[in-house]
Amino acid sequence: MRLLLAILPAVAMLPAQAQTVDICDRTVQVRNAILEALETDDCAAVEGLASIESLSIDGLANLQAGDFDGMTGLKDLIMSHGSLLRLPAGVFDDLTDCCI
Repeated sequence: MRLLLAILPAVAMLPAQAQTVDICDRTVQVRNAILEALETDDCAAVEGLASIESLSIDGLANLQAGDFDGMTGLKDLIMSHGSLLRLPAGVFDDLTDCCI
């Protein structure tokens, strides 16, 4: 037990690992806007969703639940030139600071 207590402070001081998220199954326009905002092209290993503050999505025809999951820092969401008719329940649940 003494050994475990001696190790715990060292573990607590390790830097947090960057969390990667797979966004490949999100709506195509949302996925592409996220990839552009994060300047990457790998939808299977995205880091920094919470750091996105502004997102612009053109030509959006539909949304699905989970499209904006993890985007807790989003403040501006611009959707233009689309034909969005319905919103799934909970699609904006993670957008606590946004414009909705």
